Amino acid sequence: MDSLQELDERCALFSEADSELSESFIEQLAMLDEELLNTFMEGAEDQSFWLAAAKKSLMNRTVFPCVWGSALNGDGIGEVINIMENLTEPKVYIEAAGAQVYKIMHDDKGQRLTLFKVLGGTLKVKDTVYYNSSDGEKINQLMRLNGGKFEAVSEARAGDVCTAIGIQNAELGDIIAAAPENIELFPVSKVPELKPVMESSLMLPEGIDVFTAMKTLRQLEAEEPEIGLRTSKKTGHIHMRVMGTIHMEVLAESIRDKYGMAITFGPPVILYRETIEESIVGYGHFEPLGHYAEVQLRIEPGPLGQGIIVKNEVNTDDLKIQFQKLIVTHIKEKEHLGVLTGAPLTDVTITLMAAKTALRETQGGDLRQATYRAVRQGLMKAKSVLLEPWYAFEITLPADVAGRAMSDVQRLHGVSGDMEQLGDHKVSLKGEVPVATFVDYPIELASYTKGEGTVSLQSAGYRPCHNPKEVIEQADYNPESDLDNTPNSIYFKKGAGYEVKWYDIDDVRHIKGDFS
Repeated sequence: MDSLQELDERCALFSEADSELSESFIEQLAMLDEELLNTFMEGAEDQSFWLAAAKKSLMNRTVFPCVWGSALNGDGIGEVINIMENLTEPKVYIEAAGAQVYKIMHDDKGQRLTLFKVLGGTLKVKDTVYYNSSDGEKINQLMRLNGGKFEAVSEARAGDVCTAIGIQNAELGDIIAAAPENIELFPVSKVPELKPVMESSLMLPEGIDVFTAMKTLRQLEAEEPEIGLRTSKKTGHIHMRVMGTIHMEVLAESIRDKYGMAITFGPPVILYRETIEESIVGYGHFEPLGHYAEVQLRIEPGPLGQGIIVKNEVNTDDLKIQFQKLIVTHIKEKEHLGVLTGAPLTDVTITLMAAKTALRETQGGDLRQATYRAVRQGLMKAKSVLLEPWYAFEITLPADVAGRAMSDVQRLHGVSGDMEQLGDHKVSLKGEVPVATFVDYPIELASYTKGEGTVSLQSAGYRPCHNPKEVIEQADYNPESDLDNTPNSIYFKKGAGYEVKWYDIDDVRHIKGDFS
């Protein structure tokens, strides 16, 4: 029982082969719920009550019945069957046909396989399905995994797990439905998401160009979207997001086995982020010949981990609703870059305050240009903060070297918490530390503990960088030279457009008034 509790406190040993629940199971069930505990202490012995309570707890995942046994020897099979028969309820599905994508694969011929679980109704071969903003795609073939092999089926019913051929662009977690209006009927369960905090460039083998490699690697990205492929505009190299050295080794082997490409990785670099310390108002103006748009935004700092929140406080009397929606879309559609290192902006709230358009001159794309420039101009005026990723760690190691581990954490600019004794000779140390300083520490730990030390890591989000000056100098980023993210605006005078630097826009902007 103690070993089960180490897995999860909700684990309860189920040891009866008939419909009667053992006293030990009932006691463990009661320990997980205050009301049930009171009932247990009063001496309630009604099996029907405890069966109903166990069923409810199991379906709500507040208890996990466990059995000791061996499938090879047939031990414990009766208990498992008993749990399925007496402690579970058939799930009620809605009639509308829909499913959720949980995995993307490709077969030996490179054909995309979309794996999904049906959440309601029935999906059939040749049905047209919809997801997100898709116009609809036809299911050409359905297959179910049976005994390690895929077998073709004509339909997939609620509760089934199947594979479809013909759905080309659905991503992990997407809801696919037989009718566009039915997508909203299905709750979206969160798909586990890994967030690599480093990036590495790929060295391609001789004879394979970037275009060919990128086309092939897009298949891998569909299966593992966390790798976030991109091509550098400066170097032309392919970059891939990675978790660390071991992840790079696994990816290199997988790419070699799947696609026959013997790629190698360059040294990984940390993926930084940027935010701001104070609220600021940004203006963007775009007015070359025959065009006109001006946008005013307020950018405010938010709590760490917030991401980017977009708000709109413009009245429809001042700006048509379609223009408001367009500007909000333009704010959301782009990964805005900070001005310190060119790292992505995060943890801010961007509010549309005002905008100007012209009946004849405003054309498609004008508001996009003005919006992008407004964000950038505001960032140039704000006090920016460089953020770096942190790990939450748990180090298990011999007790006689625990002092060194605590000193190492401090040396690596981290913070350590309480130390827990594990038996007579080992301890567990938990804490948090910057990824940049800790990335090679597991190797160092294994060395000085002679292989007895282990470390487990989880993402702890982004925090202010411990060495911003050094990182900014190494990045050598000039925001005014980044023409794809310019903070300057375009104005019109004497028959031609001309550029106005970001620091002069406040004096010439068309939207007047103190809106800060």
